[in-house]
Amino acid sequence: MDYRLKGMGWHMANKCVLCNGEEETVVHLFMGCPSTLAILKNVSGERDEVIQLLQDQQDAMVVLKQWPKLQVSGLGSYIWTLLPYAVLWSAWSMRNEVIFQEGFSVEAATMRIKATLWAWLAMLPENLKERSKRNFISLARNWQAVLWPG
Repeated sequence: MDYRLKGMGWHMANKCVLCNGEEETVVHLFMGCPSTLAILKNVSGERDEVIQLLQDQQDAMVVLKQWPKLQVSGLGSYIWTLLPYAVLWSAWSMRNEVIFQEGFSVEAATMRIKATLWAWLAMLPENLKERSKRNFISLARNWQAVLWPG
């Protein structure tokens, strides 16, 4: 996010570190980066309403506010509500890790989002009962069944 440096007269190469494609901006990283979109499609099950929302919007706040409701109960309901926040948080933190430490993969990002959600679920007392019915490994392996049972 070197746009601030550009404003001060510094000119630097500014490619997105996740996709090595376009210039890295907030809009690109959160809403246009093919890597971020691949992760979001992966963890959301490529649901039509999510894909349509992503195609229609360039503003992460609008996506968060218009995130579709899912007719699922229990743990899946809690996960679905937190999912877009976890994707945005993970995209930002992985972007920083790529810059300062290591490479990037969609698979690792997907697992990180699942782990982030698992940790976040422990923060709210109403989630503890649902969370206690599973462990992280079963969540990670049975992701689709948790979000879209039956």
